[in-house]
Amino acid sequence: MNNSRKIKHIDHDDFIADKFKKDPEFLKLCLKNSFKNYAKDGNEFLLRETLKQAAQAKGMTQLARETGLSRQYLYEMVSERGNPTIATFRLALKSLGFIMYIKAI
Repeated sequence: MNNSRKIKHIDHDDFIADKFKKDPEFLKLCLKNSFKNYAKDGNEFLLRETLKQAAQAKGMTQLARETGLSRQYLYEMVSERGNPTIATFRLALKSLGFIMYIKAI
């Protein structure tokens, strides 16, 4: 049986980014949880992936426009080798609707 319909493949990042677009409260919950886990164990992977998906949900071009950072820099920032400055990280978070603060432990 030859099925002429093609199945569109969607990767995990695109799937989550789409969920973030449709449900901003879900984005807030995921980002808050990612920061909480990062503060607890220092694992950057979940935080970086959540930020990447949030940036994709907003659109890298729009994020670049709002932050004044290049799209290339934003992609690099959320990549495995990314190492943003506090200033650029703050700009990206602000554009996504978040602020960064320090809490005493």
